[in-house]
This record gives sequence, structure tokens and C-alpha cells, in this order.
Amino acid sequence: MIIGTGKARIFLSSFFIGLLLPVLSGSLHGQPKVIATVTVSEPVGLDREYEVITFPLQIKNTQWDDSHALIAVDRTTGDSIPCQVLESPLQGTPVDSVLQYEVAFPMQIASLATRKFDLTLLSGKKGEVESDLSVKGEGTELEIENRYYRADLTRSNENEVKDHASGQLRELYLKKYDTLLKRGENRMHWAPTFGKRGVDYYKTIATWDNPGQQSIQEGPYLIQTVRRDTGPEHPEIQVTAQYRFFGNLPYFTFYSDMIFQKGIWMNLLRNDEMTMDSLFTHVAFQRKNGNIVDLPFSGRYKALAEEPIANDDPWLCFYHREKGYAFGSIRMIFDNTNTYGSASPVENPHTHISDGAGGGKYWNRRLIYEDWLYVPEGSRYREKNAYIVFSIGESERFRTVEYYTKRLRNPLEIRMVYE
Repeated sequence: MIIGTGKARIFLSSFFIGLLLPVLSGSLHGQPKVIATVTVSEPVGLDREYEVITFPLQIKNTQWDDSHALIAVDRTTGDSIPCQVLESPLQGTPVDSVLQYEVAFPMQIASLATRKFDLTLLSGKKGEVESDLSVKGEGTELEIENRYYRADLTRSNENEVKDHASGQLRELYLKKYDTLLKRGENRMHWAPTFGKRGVDYYKTIATWDNPGQQSIQEGPYLIQTVRRDTGPEHPEIQVTAQYRFFGNLPYFTFYSDMIFQKGIWMNLLRNDEMTMDSLFTHVAFQRKNGNIVDLPFSGRYKALAEEPIANDDPWLCFYHREKGYAFGSIRMIFDNTNTYGSASPVENPHTHISDGAGGGKYWNRRLIYEDWLYVPEGSRYREKNAYIVFSIGESERFRTVEYYTKRLRNPLEIRMVYE
């Protein structure tokens, strides 16, 4: 069930672009009502300078309408942070008049600290939160940007492959470097991809045309797109794809979920795939033991043949040594558990760095590749990655990607108690 296209509800005040929080100090006005208490804990000893947290919320429809605002009030300081409220794709038919939402707001928290917030409804208090995040377009034809990048999800008549209303990332413009990341023959974001017996060539959700279920949520902290449909020429696979683009942060996230509704023979299943022209000189990645491997493209073959990049290694990136820009993937979730709690089948899983025509390069996470494998009903493959743009320095070259990797792979712990 899909809720349809709609805008997130946005409330109150403004904040300066940068790592400053939109805090409203002092007393609240307008018949405040506390509906829940949210406890946020930092679990691993990392200061969080600016982090957008999200969590689900249920509200009775007798408590809520568009004249209300939602505020997170710190129980210790009394400061309040305006919330962004997103309609949930899980809304469905309201049960006993209970509405499903998701709440987002930015916060700071010290290492191993705990903060408590009262989620407070105000009536008669509205206004827009200023942000560096913006969106143009509608449906799958979107351009989304913040101060770090501009993401182009629109179709293009440049060639047939790009002329699909799929909503997948086609190009990414790096503002600091005046550089456009793209792949001449394909969309830049090319996965999930899959190939089954009886289909001549593998398929990708980059060739979806107006997927059957779509929603767009717009707000100052994040812009979210959700699409759901069966895979092109693969009606056996139900695919969910979610982008989240954040204000004030140099990354966006992509979550995908593939559920097999019928068993099929496959010789290809890939994810986390970014394809780009000849715009980089090096590849670097971190292994699970913490070691960082940094290689020129021409020198990678022997090293990766001996020990490929594991599908659950923390991060990888491409970068240009002289020009200083980098683009990478932080692996937040990698889960192949089927609907019965066992492992879904994989064949020689690893992450591959591939050569494309014209000097192009791409990375892709291989789950099944070349050999035929039967994937039974109930198999499931899901993942979440953060795609990050950053600068390469002379020293501490990967400082930025390591900083965000530690935090994104160790999320804040959130506990809610309803009043």
C-alpha cells in the first residue's frame, strides 16, 4: 500500500547553514501537549556534532491536524528543536484512528551521553525551517541539492538506457570541485540488478518506468523518495528502493530490499553499484580489521585477486589524486537473511572493481555472478549504504569517510515511551 506523493510537514523557526542546530530557547506557547518521551543514547564513545535522527511515531488523529507543530523539548535544558514529520509508507488503513508517521530532527550529543526529549504538540504555531536542502520537479523527475552536491534523478534523451522514469540517480554534481560524476552510457546508480533463466540480458531498476508505488517527502532535514515494484522482467522479485538526501551533510543514503515471491534460477544478482566515466585515479577501501588499502586503478588487479573486497567491509571510495575529490560508499546494513531467519543463497560473494568502456570504472557488490543458482521463494536481500562526497588531503587522507563511517555504522540508540 502506498500513501501517494506528499510533502512532509515542516514547522518552526530557522537555522544557519552549517553544523548549527535549529534550537528554540525559552518557554513554549500555544497549548503544548506532551505525547511521548524519546531517550537518545550514544553507545560507543563518539562525539556527535550534527546528526539527524529518525524514528516512528503513532498519533491519534483526534490529536493531529495541519494546524499543529511538533517540537522535541530537551528535559534538561528546556531547549526545543522543531521536528520534521514524514508520512509513513506503512500508513495503510488507520486502525482505531491511529496515524503512522516518522519523525526527524537534528541533534548534538557527547560521547556515551544520554539526552531525553519530550515530543510536544503545539497548536497554532507554524512556519518554515530554513535549510540548504532543496528539490525541483515531481514524481521520479527530481533534482535534489544541498551545499555539497546536486543529485539528478531525471530522465534524459541522451540514449535509450537513460530515458526511463526510474527515479534512480543519473548524475551527481560536486559543487566544491565543479565536477560532474556520470556514466555516458548508463545512469550512474545502476543497482539492484538481476538476471534469471529465460531473460536474454540482466535487468536493473534503473530501467523502471514510473514504478507502481511512489512517495516523496520534502522537508528541511531530509528529502525522501520511496519506490516499490517488481523487477523489470522479473515479476518474482518485489523491490523496494529508498533514497534519503540530508541537509548540511555530505552524503545521501540508499536502502534496497529484494524479496523473492517465487523461486527462480539466477546467474546474476548485484547491488551497491555505482558506474562512472574516467574521472578517478585511485580506489581505496577499509577491511573489517581496520586496515586501509589504497591503490591506483592500474595496480589493483593482483591485490584484489589475492583478497577481494568483502561485501561487508566498512567503506570503499574512488578518488582523483591530483584534483582532490572523492566519492564513496559506507556500508551501513548488509543482510541476506530470508523470511524464515536463515541465509539466502549467494555464490562467490564479493565487491568487484570493474573496468568499463572508455576508461570508465565502477564498483558493484556481487551476490550471484555467472554460475547458475536456484533462489527459492522467501529469499531476501537488503542493504543500506551512505554515498559520500569528500576531499582527499595530503595527510589523514581518509579522515572524513572514516569519521562518518564510525558514526553511521554505530547509530544512536533511540527509545520511546508514549504518554
